[in-house]
Amino acid sequence: MAEITVKRDFEGMKIERFIKRIYPDLPMSLIYKLIRKGKVRVNKKQVKHNFTIKGGDIIILHFPPDMLNKEPIEEVHPRYILTEEEIIFENDEFIAINKPPELAVHGGEGHKEDVLLLAIKKYLKFDESDLRFPPTPVHRLDIDTSGILIFAKNYDFLRIFNELQRNQAIHKEYLALVGGEVKKKQFTVESPVIRRDRPEGLSTGKTGKTIVKLISASDKFATESTIFSLLSVVIKTGRTHQIRSHLMQSGLPILGDKLYGDRGINRWAYKKFNLRRQFLHSAIMRFIINGKEYEIKAPLYQDLRQVLSALDMDFSI
Repeated sequence: MAEITVKRDFEGMKIERFIKRIYPDLPMSLIYKLIRKGKVRVNKKQVKHNFTIKGGDIIILHFPPDMLNKEPIEEVHPRYILTEEEIIFENDEFIAINKPPELAVHGGEGHKEDVLLLAIKKYLKFDESDLRFPPTPVHRLDIDTSGILIFAKNYDFLRIFNELQRNQAIHKEYLALVGGEVKKKQFTVESPVIRRDRPEGLSTGKTGKTIVKLISASDKFATESTIFSLLSVVIKTGRTHQIRSHLMQSGLPILGDKLYGDRGINRWAYKKFNLRRQFLHSAIMRFIINGKEYEIKAPLYQDLRQVLSALDMDFSI
């Protein structure tokens, strides 16, 4: 048996999800079964699986001892510890970092370690045994995309942010450097997202909406390669690979993009600028939560700044 007092961070969460948070190895089917059989009680009362918990609730779990064993949080990978420069905003609700490239938000996609998540937990001195709400990413960035990444500190912020995303009420602005001349200063792409990362090859996903604005262009190396254009890209939907796919479909491949880019231009950029990843950066995010307006900005990393400098493009966030 285990007795847990719910902390305010979890207020508003369903009991089934709360148990899954604490015991992530338990299948949801088993959690439903245990709740249905009365093995979970809140304030001494039997509850249903969709019961909403609040701060101060006392939860009793009548689970077998082997189910209550918890593994301690693993150590942060030595190659990544959060620095003060990477933390661009923090309050009681969330923390925003300027994600470096080549680091995965979650394990998977060939990356076994949740490097960033572990680093955030270490920075926040989060201990699994405290039964606090664990810091949780509210959105994702591709491994080679840098920029703003937000982690919720409590369930209420996570819930509200997710609702804002569903309602397209969050301004997400990226910077992308592409190969090719942009004919219009502003245009919108609204089409299915073509994916190149599937085993079966090209596949068509859901429709996404991408608004593209030209910031500047450089023909400095046009005779060697092509004209390069720096773009501001605002996404109204959050499909996987949306920006990369939509720009590829528009004949404007992102520089350094190994999946959707132009191989010839990428090879040239690697030799000329030593650019080892895609030039895509989450630069600005704006949203309103509980009546307060937030504007988060993330400066470009050095590897991208030096490319712009070589192209005689003067730009700062």
